[in-house]
Amino acid sequence: MVTKRVPPLAAQLGMLFFIVCYGLTQTVIRVPLHFLHILAILFVVTAALMLLIGRLWPMAEPYRQRIDNKVGLTPWKNRHVYAILLLAAMVAMFIFFSPVGVAK
Repeated sequence: MVTKRVPPLAAQLGMLFFIVCYGLTQTVIRVPLHFLHILAILFVVTAALMLLIGRLWPMAEPYRQRIDNKVGLTPWKNRHVYAILLLAAMVAMFIFFSPVGVAK
C-alpha cells in the first residue's frame, strides 16, 4: 500500500519473520509485555523489513492492477444451506463449550 515496487519475496520473508519472532516471544524469550503490544511492535518491525527488502531488491516494473471485469456475479445456489449449517455448527460449539456442555 505504501509502494508498488516491493517484491512478493518481501511478503513471504515478512510472514516467516513475524511467525518465528512471535513464537519465540511466547515460548523461549520472556518479554514483560502484553501479547498485543508484542504484536504491534512486530507489525511495525515486519513492515519496516518489507520496505527495506523493497528498497534493496525492488521489482523491475511497478505493480499494476488489471481490471478486466470478468467476475461472475450470479449467486451461489447452495449459499443458504451452507449458511444455515455454519450457523448451526457455531451454536452447537457455543452450547458444547458452555456450562451446559463440558465447561463446569
